[in-house]
Amino acid sequence: MRTPKPLITAVILSLAVAGPAALAAGSSVNDQAKKKPAQNQNRGNQNNNRGGHGNGGGTGSGEDLTHMRFAGLDTNHDGQISRAEWPGNDVSFNQHDWNGDGVLSGIEVTPGVQRPGGGDEEDDILARFNSLDVNHDNRISLTEWTGQRAAFERLDLNDDGFLVLDELLLGNNSKLARAFRALDVNHDLRLSLSEWRGDPAQFDRLDTNNDDFLSLTEFSRRR
Repeated sequence: MRTPKPLITAVILSLAVAGPAALAAGSSVNDQAKKKPAQNQNRGNQNNNRGGHGNGGGTGSGEDLTHMRFAGLDTNHDGQISRAEWPGNDVSFNQHDWNGDGVLSGIEVTPGVQRPGGGDEEDDILARFNSLDVNHDNRISLTEWTGQRAAFERLDLNDDGFLVLDELLLGNNSKLARAFRALDVNHDLRLSLSEWRGDPAQFDRLDTNNDDFLSLTEFSRRR
């Protein structure tokens, strides 16, 4: 049986129209299949880059918690800050040297850690002392003092014409200051064994510099 010519003509026209579109679609699918591996590889590289920057080794916190405070001062790269490496005065160094061992290390240089037992009042006094000590000699003269002379003389417990940090700390009404003042009967800003009312063994343990006296800093470490 012969196929009618009009039907043959319709089929030929249909293939003519659909053919280029089908070829284009097939080409598009093949192109996309080729692109996917490259795109996936790029995404992997991007993820690796994100994982290696700014997240502290994959902690996801956005902060390197192992980074050391004052790292720029550690000139010999031994992981601690000695007094020779510290650019400030003795008062500021001692404020950061919580255990009094002469170096800043361990918890003392751990970012975000607060001083054990530290108080806002003591920190304010330290900041005030450092701002008044303009010549960085670890004491405040009357010419550096910005308050009233009567207040200076009241705080100058040993009447030497200068204020040291301990005198400013003892000038407040904290429990520590009251306890130290009660023991320091001769007002020389240190406690001798004869002024000490506790166990002599504890006195020796607190006397970290072995000078036979307790400073306010040493006294504050008692438990």
